[in-house]
Amino acid sequence: MEIKKSYSILIWGTGNIAEQALELISDNVNILGFLDNYPKGDMFRKYKVYSYERLEKQDYDYIVICSGYYREIYEQLTDLKVPIEKILIYSFGKRESYRLYEANFFENKWKKFIQSNDYKVIVSGISYHNDGIKADIFKRKAYNFALRGQDIFFDYQIVKLLEDNGYLETISHYIVGLCYYSFDYDMSKSRNASEMIRYYPYIKEAHNMVAAEVYDDFVAEKAEETIENKIYYDLFNKNMIQSMDENAGRITAEKDFNKNYPLTVWENMKILEKFLNLLILYKIKPIIVVMPAMQCYTRYCPTEIKDRFYECLNKIVKDKKIQVLDYFDTYESSKTEYYHVSHFNKSGAERFTKQLEHDVIW
Repeated sequence: MEIKKSYSILIWGTGNIAEQALELISDNVNILGFLDNYPKGDMFRKYKVYSYERLEKQDYDYIVICSGYYREIYEQLTDLKVPIEKILIYSFGKRESYRLYEANFFENKWKKFIQSNDYKVIVSGISYHNDGIKADIFKRKAYNFALRGQDIFFDYQIVKLLEDNGYLETISHYIVGLCYYSFDYDMSKSRNASEMIRYYPYIKEAHNMVAAEVYDDFVAEKAEETIENKIYYDLFNKNMIQSMDENAGRITAEKDFNKNYPLTVWENMKILEKFLNLLILYKIKPIIVVMPAMQCYTRYCPTEIKDRFYECLNKIVKDKKIQVLDYFDTYESSKTEYYHVSHFNKSGAERFTKQLEHDVIW
């Protein structure tokens, strides 16, 4: 990613949002200071805090608003004759949208995959499976198509893409990555909806879009919008340090498992059934895998979520010989094997994949 050599910025706000922004600030950014209407002191971290009168005396590239009162502050800045092109409202989401768009994960994965035609094992799923399963650990040649935010619909679309290009003929096993909220999750209806564009043009099936033309327009518009977010990545390109304590596990679990969408569940059950039937048609053995997580996360998973997951899954697999491996709260691991309360780091992924290699009935 091309990044400007340096930026000089002022940050408006001295609260929690500003704290997060400071964690991510790029090395090429010079912070001139902080602004606040009601400063609690002269310093914030190691930086000077000024009142807004200081604006006229500063030469800056941008003022970044890091406050929940961003609407009021934006209006105040425009009243102070600050050019709107110099005003940014801090957004981790905008930074991530550009990072993920530029990384173009699916295209890169697809281009790498088609360089060979003798894979025996394919992995699908979301970020848990992308981060936690290392394909090169398997004894059989394997490839991981799991991706952040990927839902059952796109898992199935990838299988159809493999079929259309004649790749299912050589595959013997397919690890179908699921989690307890998979049936309730639809990317096109989530905050990750704009990430659907990463599959285009390889997959042109647009979930919950009324027509192909609408999807084309959506891709073009979101691509343009995402490119406009480049400045947020330029200014805030460091990785966020993840908390992995009890409170972080509880908050993350409550957010992840706060889902109950009967229509989405019904639709995903139908999609998964077609997915599995297609694999079986090609004599490919499906293995369903639910990934482990830290205890500070798993203990806050509601029992009814797990029960509902298995109620749905059992209806689909009851007449099929499909191995289900659920490690969610049964796999023993240490905190040092995670970078997030529900995601393995590299060493955790290597050890877990070795266990998976052992447990799969090949």
